[in-house]
Amino acid sequence: MVKTLKKIILSLSLVVITALVTSINFRGASGSVDLLHELEQTSNFFTQKEDTREVEIVDKRDSLIEAGYTKALENDYLIVYYLKDTCGIAVYDKANGYTWYSTYDNMASESLTPAIQAKMDSGVSIEYYVVDTKSEIQSKELTYLSTLKSTQVGSSKMKVTVPNKKFEIDVSFAITDTRTSKYVISFKIEVSIDKDKLMVNVPYESIKERETVTASASTSLNKTPTDYRLKSITLFPYFGSENYKINGYSFIPDGSGALIRYNQNESSTAYIKKLYSSDYSFTDYSTSTYIKDNGYLNLPIYGVNHGYNQASFLCEATGGVGSVELHSYPYKYSLIPVNTTFFKYYVRDTFTVNMSQGSMYLLNEDPYPSDYSLTYSFLSGDKANYVGMAEAYRESLGLNDVKTNDNDIALRLEILGIDYKPGLFGKNYVTMTTYSDALEIIKDLEQEGVGNFNITYLGWNRGGYFNKGATTARTSLLLGGKSKLDVLNDYIKENGYYIDYTINPYVANSYGFGNKTVKKIGLSPFEVTQKSSMEQLGYYVLPTELSSIITSKDKRYENLGISSLNLNNINVAYSYRYSSLATYRTQMINQVIEEVKKLSNYSLSSEKPNSYLLPYMTNYYNAYYESNKYIYETDSIPFMSLLLSGSVNQYLPNINYVSDYELAILRMIEYNIYPSFIITKEEAYKLRYTNYEYLNSTEYALWKDLMIRMYTKTNNALKNVIDAKMINHVYLDSGVCKCNYSNGIIIYINYNNKDVSCEGISLAPYSYYVKGGH
Repeated sequence: MVKTLKKIILSLSLVVITALVTSINFRGASGSVDLLHELEQTSNFFTQKEDTREVEIVDKRDSLIEAGYTKALENDYLIVYYLKDTCGIAVYDKANGYTWYSTYDNMASESLTPAIQAKMDSGVSIEYYVVDTKSEIQSKELTYLSTLKSTQVGSSKMKVTVPNKKFEIDVSFAITDTRTSKYVISFKIEVSIDKDKLMVNVPYESIKERETVTASASTSLNKTPTDYRLKSITLFPYFGSENYKINGYSFIPDGSGALIRYNQNESSTAYIKKLYSSDYSFTDYSTSTYIKDNGYLNLPIYGVNHGYNQASFLCEATGGVGSVELHSYPYKYSLIPVNTTFFKYYVRDTFTVNMSQGSMYLLNEDPYPSDYSLTYSFLSGDKANYVGMAEAYRESLGLNDVKTNDNDIALRLEILGIDYKPGLFGKNYVTMTTYSDALEIIKDLEQEGVGNFNITYLGWNRGGYFNKGATTARTSLLLGGKSKLDVLNDYIKENGYYIDYTINPYVANSYGFGNKTVKKIGLSPFEVTQKSSMEQLGYYVLPTELSSIITSKDKRYENLGISSLNLNNINVAYSYRYSSLATYRTQMINQVIEEVKKLSNYSLSSEKPNSYLLPYMTNYYNAYYESNKYIYETDSIPFMSLLLSGSVNQYLPNINYVSDYELAILRMIEYNIYPSFIITKEEAYKLRYTNYEYLNSTEYALWKDLMIRMYTKTNNALKNVIDAKMINHVYLDSGVCKCNYSNGIIIYINYNNKDVSCEGISLAPYSYYVKGGH
């Protein structure tokens, strides 16, 4: 009786929800949807109408020479100039005649303190650690020019090593010390060009930290051994900096992508985020310094635009990616009167070693063993915008075009099979969706017009997901055993659908005991709290074991008909120790890349995979559909969609937890993202006390009608652009979007509560129109 009553209440709840979702009125290739909530179309949830003002372009090649710059490199695309006094550069782009500076070119028009002026003029800056006799570690900053008197703290020597292709700068920073004459930190900066690209590199081997001791200081030196160690290097932090006086913006890969348009709104906060999130092997990252972690920063890029379709560049961190931090400063942040975006490279970090009688705060003895490299790609004309930036980065990643010949987009169903709750004598298993149940759900949705499926089976194996990360490749008898799984897989294959099975190869249930688990740099076990209502602890496994954990079960997977895997935790990047040997994050990332390459016999998918995994992914789950909408971000843009469409399918976070279904439909259509639900055959209340207690509404019967409606609406638009690349995205007016695809299809979306006419197309309120579709 209680069970029946609960089901009636849940069913009535869904009726109330779905009653609010009005049906779509198809008119040819167009659709109409009523929104429950109105959004301000000028908010940063949307992209803003493009500002078409141009910047004034003046040939500054002669004035650069007059200002003391030396012409260092030249090819058919670029000319690079060097200014020894500031260790700065200027780049002349022959395609559009625009000159980019590593400082703010109009500094004379601003009232600046000497300290700020010196900071903006300096082409390079460093941070260093001061370690005193009490083992206290402090951090200080040095810019190439002194922030006190605009005098040089740094010194440099430049020489051209390959005519018109490469030059080197030997940079030294002198640190004054009461004990010694000076302490010198030095390194080499290599600058080169190749076609329309500028490459900047600091070789790891060139980093030197040494003392220059006077005779009078040698006695005191032995008494007070203070030490200095390089912490970070920032190259050309004000390259391309500008402000509201011109039409321009910075692009940052925050969420789906964000623009920070130049305006006069003064900001007291800035975007400062570690690439691929923090390295949790260290404890040096203060929560007061870093933005609340609303998703990882997954791409090692940023971009700058000056003028409508005139001049832009995309900057990519190509070396030392494990130690990169992205900084994007809005206008007047730290009293700097410009917008600027740049990368900072951390050369070493501090870490904690816990002991029986306390802990020690230590520092890496040597810099991270990696070169620190940047590549600037210069864009002009109709490529000088965020669309062109996405195209340039797509080319850099080497993403392949995919041809599926599907007639309909796929509805993703993440199906939960089995889990457990603690019992008096061990685990009490809870069966939520058997293999036969999953097949029945697919067939039921087929009858309702769903034409394609992507199934992700979670907890499909013996013991469920939290049994050795589902890596044993054994079926569950409670779910039906191998015979029933064979029936499911055969049906999926016969109908051209897709199914992957979730595993967690990087996390072990226990530390040691046959598991090749790793330690943090500080020697403590590297444990992680998994996503579980029971807060299950796990331990990271040696990254070089990834492929063998999977390929050692090749025959089992083949016998089960499994050729596609959803890899959890694959995007976590960390430093670690194994057998006392330290491996740092950039090295670990390279290990993961090599391991993934060994899995070419499998189709791989993951949630929000990092940039280096994208060339190996079939599906991108839990995709971003907006930026984090920080107050200084002016636009959300579909950068990820521009990057991945035609190569990797993106799926929305499970719609079970979306509050506005109609808005989600329009956003999926605009961003070319497919719908996704997490479901079970059984009622969700059965998950009480299991690892998935947090899933409060999953029963298929309750979600069926909404799934069909949302899929039908979205498929009606996006089936026209399957396998096509999004090649342009622009807002024609507030709340009115236009998306162009490589197959000639154009999709218009109207987020407004009124009729809109654009380019000969009439759009009803909250509707879309597919031009050239079927």
